[in-house]
Amino acid sequence: MVPITEDVQSLRSAVDFLDPDLLSAGGTNIAAGLETSRNMFPHGERRRKELVLFSDGEHHRGDPRGVAHNLSRNHNITTHVVVLGQTEGARIPAEEGGDILDDTGNPVLSRSNPVLLQAIADAGGGVYVQGSDLDAPRQLFSKLELSEGERLRLTRSSLY
Repeated sequence: MVPITEDVQSLRSAVDFLDPDLLSAGGTNIAAGLETSRNMFPHGERRRKELVLFSDGEHHRGDPRGVAHNLSRNHNITTHVVVLGQTEGARIPAEEGGDILDDTGNPVLSRSNPVLLQAIADAGGGVYVQGSDLDAPRQLFSKLELSEGERLRLTRSSLY
């Protein structure tokens, strides 16, 4: 919805309009998201290319492991993974209150899939970090070997 920009206000405005109804198809396709990310890096770029996937690992189509492997092998893009959510699952709140229910009237649970996410990180030559770990940012920054200035910029940008 917003091209790559340093205009934080544009990004904030776009976020206000985000809604699941904007999606043309339901479900999560991590593989397509990873494949699309390849286009975010300039073609022929020789600098280090790092991709960080934040996900619960719930997916419905494609092979994200194969895509992560292809990105690493053929495009020199390393895929790191930060797992979000809980393996036992958590209810998904409905906009109008209560929980989202399935066709049988039971609450829909969103569960993390750490096995898949670890496999994506391994296939992509990256690291796997548990997002609920209070030390997760330090672990990720350490693995990415970011300079202090890069860490500060990322921390500040994440405040928006």
